Amino acid sequence: MKRTSIALALIASLGVASVATAADYNYFGLQGTQDASSNIDVGLVRAATDGTVQIYSYNGGETGALLGETAVHAGANPDVAVNVGAQPVTNVIAVLYDESGNAVADQVLTLAR
Repeated sequence: MKRTSIALALIASLGVASVATAADYNYFGLQGTQDASSNIDVGLVRAATDGTVQIYSYNGGETGALLGETAVHAGANPDVAVNVGAQPVTNVIAVLYDESGNAVADQVLTLAR
């Protein structure tokens, strides 16, 4: 009985570690300010699963309208850029969604105008 309890505790802790590792794996590599453009440079995107990067307007801490999106694959996606049609008039936020549609990472991008 004691051996079974120890084994179950170990399995549970490994499951929690796997979830934490997956969450830490999803991120954007680009930070800082970039010139305002109709193409938003997101830089390196690491994703635990296939998914999408969506760009939204972002003003005063509020997420606004969807401006554009692009697909990413599981792993490292270098030099990701998203066409948003017209030059945004506010800062933007990039949101990484996994293959199930869950938001797993985000990054506010400041645009120089």
